Amino acid sequence: MKDLIYYPSLSAGGCAGDFKKNKEVKPGLTCRFYDKEFPERWRHPYFLITAGHHYKWMDARDKYGLDEDVLVLGDSGGFQLATGAIKWDPTFKKTIFDWLEANCDLGVNLDIPPRAKYDGKFYECMDISYDNFKYFADNQSGKCKFLNVIQGNNVDEYEAWYQKMKDFEFNGWCIGGAQKRVSMFMSALAPMIKNREFEKERNQFVHVLGISKISDFFMLSFFQKMLNKYHGGRIQVSTDSSSPGLYPVYGTYLHSPQLSKMTFTDLYFPKGEDLPYNADDLVPNPLGHPVSEGFTFGDVSKYKGDVTMKMTLNNLFVFNETVKQVEDIVKCHNELLKTVVPRDFYSILMSMEEMFQNPDNAVNIYEKNSQLYDKFGGGTRDLVNNQVISQFFEVG
Repeated sequence: MKDLIYYPSLSAGGCAGDFKKNKEVKPGLTCRFYDKEFPERWRHPYFLITAGHHYKWMDARDKYGLDEDVLVLGDSGGFQLATGAIKWDPTFKKTIFDWLEANCDLGVNLDIPPRAKYDGKFYECMDISYDNFKYFADNQSGKCKFLNVIQGNNVDEYEAWYQKMKDFEFNGWCIGGAQKRVSMFMSALAPMIKNREFEKERNQFVHVLGISKISDFFMLSFFQKMLNKYHGGRIQVSTDSSSPGLYPVYGTYLHSPQLSKMTFTDLYFPKGEDLPYNADDLVPNPLGHPVSEGFTFGDVSKYKGDVTMKMTLNNLFVFNETVKQVEDIVKCHNELLKTVVPRDFYSILMSMEEMFQNPDNAVNIYEKNSQLYDKFGGGTRDLVNNQVISQFFEVG
């Protein structure tokens, strides 16, 4: 049976250069958390690399030292197209396809998300994406396992998109738009369950783009549990985010999860001089991982050198440990889960199982619970509040 996989998306942030250079965070300890030489207890052999930032380098995998035993997921760059960071050109589909085949074990099809500059252009996005997917389907060699993509802004759009794309022979699906709110994920899931998509043997993976709140980990772990229970453990669920690397931008270092409150305890580190702590005091390291051994408040106050990398890796380890804790709870009986998560959120999870139990009625179940889903909106929570952001940039 499968467990939820979390992919850190750290190929476009401030630490990307250090991964490429294989810098040490301390003597004898590489920053490459996915490397065979990294301490096994903390090694995480999963990495998301973004085509939108790397498509000009056909040796991107080698640049990061991503050996064959690291599972590399390639994001296609659709987000950069939607925001206008990359200008759309029909020839771009070949560029991205070739890059994914050369660098990735799993590749997300090149979709045009119906958001940002394409907001209100759903059918245009769907038609361009269809042409891209057809090119991928016709040219795939099997070296990279490609994932179909489903997009939309409501259950009717997800249904329409699904019906247009469902016959391509890919290795699974990538669900877009779920970072906006729980209802988006459920509105994508309902038509897929209704149409018995997960019964098809070709589906080996379902990746949900860009969600990593603790509530997301509960939701996706429960989704994995449902696929294990009703479809024999054949399909792997995963998600990704760049959050471990974003927290340090605001001086934030994760300490531990509060599962029942679905939030992290995080420590805020102001930078500068004349700060209210002893420079030789050690930064808390409740997990006991080697990256933060000997890490002092004096190091943090300078905010130079390897501080950002150490904070990023610590945050990644907290994320990974949180996923493990969530999985342990979700795998148990539902009555235990009911004592941990908020009542309304538990009802959302039970509605998901109801869909799997009654696939013909999945969309009706979604509609019946739509107001409940909307209570858990808002996407990824603010990393820190505005007051903390202003303090961070004012100090020093």
